[in-house]
Amino acid sequence: MDFSDAVFAARKHGIRVVAISPVMPQPIDPEAYAATCVTLQIRYAKYDPIWRYGTSRPFAVVGAAADVNDYAKVALPTATALRAAGARDIWSGGTSGLDLSWIAELKNSVRTA
Repeated sequence: MDFSDAVFAARKHGIRVVAISPVMPQPIDPEAYAATCVTLQIRYAKYDPIWRYGTSRPFAVVGAAADVNDYAKVALPTATALRAAGARDIWSGGTSGLDLSWIAELKNSVRTA
Protein backbone atom coordinates (compact mmCIF):
# COMPACT_ATOMS: atom_id res chain seq x y z
CA MET A 1 0.00 0.00 0.00
CA ASP A 2 1.49 3.36 -0.97
CA PHE A 3 1.33 6.47 1.21
CA SER A 4 -1.76 7.95 -0.49
CA ASP A 5 -3.65 4.68 -0.17
CA ALA A 6 -2.75 4.53 3.53
CA VAL A 7 -3.98 8.11 4.09
CA PHE A 8 -7.28 7.51 2.30
CA ALA A 9 -7.73 4.27 4.25
CA ALA A 10 -8.29 6.44 7.35
CA ARG A 11 -11.93 6.28 6.22
CA LYS A 12 -12.22 2.93 8.00
CA HIS A 13 -11.69 4.91 11.23
CA GLY A 14 -14.46 7.38 10.37
CA ILE A 15 -12.12 10.03 8.94
CA ARG A 16 -12.83 11.50 5.50
CA VAL A 17 -9.83 12.78 3.58
CA VAL A 18 -9.88 16.22 2.01
CA ALA A 19 -8.28 15.85 -1.43
CA ILE A 20 -6.60 19.13 -2.39
CA SER A 21 -6.73 19.82 -6.11
CA PRO A 22 -3.42 19.05 -7.80
CA VAL A 23 -1.06 21.67 -9.19
CA MET A 24 -0.57 21.24 -12.94
CA PRO A 25 1.87 22.69 -15.48
CA GLN A 26 0.91 26.09 -16.85
CA PRO A 27 -1.16 27.00 -18.71
CA ILE A 28 -3.71 24.53 -17.41
CA ASP A 29 -5.75 22.61 -19.94
CA PRO A 30 -9.22 22.39 -18.28
CA GLU A 31 -10.01 19.02 -19.87
CA ALA A 32 -6.69 17.47 -18.82
CA TYR A 33 -7.06 18.90 -15.33
CA ALA A 34 -10.57 17.49 -14.96
CA ALA A 35 -9.37 14.11 -16.27
CA THR A 36 -6.55 14.03 -13.70
CA CYS A 37 -8.97 14.77 -10.87
CA VAL A 38 -11.46 12.18 -12.14
CA THR A 39 -8.71 9.54 -12.26
CA LEU A 40 -7.97 10.25 -8.61
CA GLN A 41 -11.68 10.28 -7.72
CA ILE A 42 -12.20 6.89 -9.35
CA ARG A 43 -9.14 5.45 -7.59
CA TYR A 44 -10.26 6.68 -4.16
CA ALA A 45 -14.07 6.70 -4.59
CA LYS A 46 -14.56 3.94 -2.04
CA TYR A 47 -13.17 6.31 0.61
CA ASP A 48 -15.65 9.09 -0.29
CA PRO A 49 -13.07 11.93 -0.34
CA ILE A 50 -13.95 15.60 -0.01
CA TRP A 51 -12.53 17.61 -2.92
CA ARG A 52 -11.20 21.10 -2.24
CA TYR A 53 -9.79 23.69 -4.57
CA GLY A 54 -7.35 25.20 -2.13
CA THR A 55 -6.94 28.60 -3.70
CA SER A 56 -6.77 30.20 -7.08
CA ARG A 57 -3.03 29.52 -7.11
CA PRO A 58 -3.15 26.02 -8.64
CA PHE A 59 -4.80 27.69 -11.62
CA ALA A 60 -2.70 30.87 -11.80
CA VAL A 61 0.47 31.46 -13.74
CA VAL A 62 3.24 31.67 -11.15
CA GLY A 63 3.93 35.30 -10.31
CA ALA A 64 0.74 36.57 -11.96
CA ALA A 65 -2.25 37.98 -10.15
CA ALA A 66 -5.05 35.49 -9.55
CA ASP A 67 -7.86 35.79 -12.09
CA VAL A 68 -11.36 34.68 -11.13
CA ASN A 69 -12.33 33.95 -14.74
CA ASP A 70 -9.31 31.69 -15.27
CA TYR A 71 -10.19 29.93 -12.01
CA ALA A 72 -13.80 29.41 -13.10
CA LYS A 73 -12.74 28.07 -16.53
CA VAL A 74 -10.92 25.23 -14.77
CA ALA A 75 -12.90 24.77 -11.56
CA LEU A 76 -16.39 24.52 -13.04
CA PRO A 77 -15.75 21.76 -15.61
CA THR A 78 -13.62 19.91 -13.08
CA ALA A 79 -16.38 20.00 -10.47
CA THR A 80 -18.88 18.82 -13.08
CA ALA A 81 -16.60 15.92 -14.07
CA LEU A 82 -15.96 15.01 -10.42
CA ARG A 83 -19.69 14.93 -9.68
CA ALA A 84 -20.22 12.68 -12.73
CA ALA A 85 -17.52 10.38 -11.30
CA GLY A 86 -19.37 10.14 -7.99
CA ALA A 87 -17.81 12.89 -5.86
CA ARG A 88 -20.31 14.13 -3.28
CA ASP A 89 -18.46 17.03 -1.66
CA ILE A 90 -16.55 19.59 -3.71
CA TRP A 91 -15.43 22.75 -1.94
CA SER A 92 -13.96 25.89 -3.43
CA GLY A 93 -11.55 28.09 -1.52
CA GLY A 94 -11.43 30.63 -4.35
CA THR A 95 -8.63 32.63 -2.82
CA SER A 96 -6.43 32.74 0.25
CA GLY A 97 -8.34 34.51 2.98
CA LEU A 98 -11.81 35.99 2.72
CA ASP A 99 -12.12 38.20 -0.34
CA LEU A 100 -15.77 39.10 -0.88
CA SER A 101 -15.11 40.69 -4.28
CA TRP A 102 -13.50 37.41 -5.45
CA ILE A 103 -16.54 35.44 -4.26
CA ALA A 104 -18.92 37.85 -6.02
CA GLU A 105 -16.89 37.61 -9.26
CA LEU A 106 -16.85 33.81 -9.05
CA LYS A 107 -20.62 33.79 -8.55
CA ASN A 108 -21.01 35.95 -11.66
CA SER A 109 -18.68 33.63 -13.62
CA VAL A 110 -20.84 30.65 -12.68
CA ARG A 111 -23.94 32.40 -13.95
CA THR A 112 -22.35 33.20 -17.32
CA ALA A 113 -20.66 29.80 -17.79
